[in-house]
Amino acid sequence: MAKVPPIYLVIFASVVQVIGFALLSTLPTSEAISGAQYGYEFLAGFGCGINITLLILMTPFSVEERDKAVAMSSVAQFRVMGGVIGLAIVTAALNGVVRARLRHVLPQAQVEELLRSAAAIASTSGSERDRIRIAFAEGYNLQMKILAGLAAAQIPSSLVMWQKKQILV
Repeated sequence: MAKVPPIYLVIFASVVQVIGFALLSTLPTSEAISGAQYGYEFLAGFGCGINITLLILMTPFSVEERDKAVAMSSVAQFRVMGGVIGLAIVTAALNGVVRARLRHVLPQAQVEELLRSAAAIASTSGSERDRIRIAFAEGYNLQMKILAGLAAAQIPSSLVMWQKKQILV
């Protein structure tokens, strides 16, 4: 059986992630859930899962024996830190979209309550609910565009790991 260098799979998984997140950003802002959404989620999740698995597997083979513990802990640290930073970015984007779309529709205090808890939608009228759902859906689509961009940034980052003699696991 031919062995494929994991770096090729990392780049492939990054591309799959970009495709999945980009497709998720195109979802309509209606209440209906498209069946295609599940396929898009699969692509994004598959790419994420393959990448973190491969990067964890590749790390011990990429460093000298004495540096393995530091390298493995660095992978864990950057994974958590990257996730927290990414979460902060997409949350700020969602909040900005929702505030901008609803500032002329609802009082500021009600918008802030909606951002704290989606359960606050129950206290709004039917026409307000529709506008709130659309605002959140537009914010979600923006979040997916940002995630597609972050996933795309993995491609040049992966190329930094390129070696003359590729790792074979």
